[in-house]
Amino acid sequence: MPDMLASSWHAVVAPAGVPAERIKKLHQTLVAALSDKEVRERLTANGADPVGSSPAEFDRFRRAELAKWRKVIEFSGAKID
Repeated sequence: MPDMLASSWHAVVAPAGVPAERIKKLHQTLVAALSDKEVRERLTANGADPVGSSPAEFDRFRRAELAKWRKVIEFSGAKID
């Protein structure tokens, strides 16, 4: 898999069924924190690339990651015992 790129990422998630208004408030709070100069500098100094994407953008990213790693697992032939 010569074109394979792996990276780590972190996300804040909530259980299914959390009201949209609470998700919106959580997202706004996180984006505000990630917009803070000191927070961004600290994360960047530790090798992170703060993104703060929307819930919909993260869902697309997450689905793409699942599909990518599914291919890796199938290619490797790994099985759960």
